[in-house]
Amino acid sequence: MPTLLVITCDKSPYRRNLRFMQLAQNNPHTLSNDALWLCIASSMVDPMEYEGLVLAGPDIDGMASCGSKIIIKGRRGASKRLEAFWREKKTYESLEKLQGISIPKSLGLFVLRGHIQHRRAPDAALVLVHCGGLSLWESQSPQPSSLGFMSLPYTTRARIFDSIKQIHDAGFRHNALDLRCIMIRPRDGRVFITSLSRATPHSCSRNRSLCIQGIWEPRRHEYGCDELYEMRLALAIGWLPEIIRFGGRDIWMCEVQVDPARLANTAPPSWSNDKAIREAFKALSRYAKTYMTWDPEYLQFIRDIRPGVIAMYLDPETRLACRSTDIPPPPACLQEVGGHDNDNGDGDGKGDDDYISDLATSIQAL
Repeated sequence: MPTLLVITCDKSPYRRNLRFMQLAQNNPHTLSNDALWLCIASSMVDPMEYEGLVLAGPDIDGMASCGSKIIIKGRRGASKRLEAFWREKKTYESLEKLQGISIPKSLGLFVLRGHIQHRRAPDAALVLVHCGGLSLWESQSPQPSSLGFMSLPYTTRARIFDSIKQIHDAGFRHNALDLRCIMIRPRDGRVFITSLSRATPHSCSRNRSLCIQGIWEPRRHEYGCDELYEMRLALAIGWLPEIIRFGGRDIWMCEVQVDPARLANTAPPSWSNDKAIREAFKALSRYAKTYMTWDPEYLQFIRDIRPGVIAMYLDPETRLACRSTDIPPPPACLQEVGGHDNDNGDGDGKGDDDYISDLATSIQAL
């Protein structure tokens, strides 16, 4: 039976005690019966969770295990108190193909073997290979926040969503996603999703036709999966919000057609024309940098038209023309896009699927 020998180091200002725990794996999953690990755990995350190193043991996925950093998540109590622990162990087994790719590699669940005089000896311990990075919560200390995603590059945010999506495609939803359970490995940027104790089986019914970049943000019921919907919004990937905040109020993007002059015309009456047009460009630039990082052509488009549009907007003789046809048009994927036809009753002869297909073609043509 696979066995785990753990040397724990209890540190205090007065003494350092070495204690031993011997745990045996329950229901071996992928390991040989004679597997034996010797580990030292010298750092406590909390009273029942250790970080440590493997001193000796069999290879892990063809790689030498010696020196591998591990997490030992211990639990104590009767069988009912350990039910969540067993569920987490089964979740890792069900997601075996994602281990080391989107979730940590699991060495299995081990139970205490015999009676050991150790005040911190767990009744069971789930042993995971450390991902090799910090959680987003740790990396943003001392002031992490739920808005921490926006400080990440777009490619990293997209990788986070892909890792979560892989878990959904494998038949589970996480149910407790936050900055603490998302880890990024510095050497290659790989994203790992941790803390699967609340994960539950899930048949993802998301609308895949709404998973393309550059469409207006759909409604929750249209998308079909609450968890992925919330993460898409939090990560700001792919979808374009239909509303932009400007001059202290919300403006529909489909009304201004991503036209800085039209947006400037919605400014408060107290603003001068000069302030209105300059603030309009600032607002559209923020919008593009936040939600359209994947489209550098639009960012360049905003920069290129800025001097000419400001001059035309401030010239009394051309201001009306500036609001109509003299401004270079925005990219085709953003012109006259007002949202989805919910009932296909708008008389345009096209349903939602046709609309999405046309939009995808426009995006690919850029």
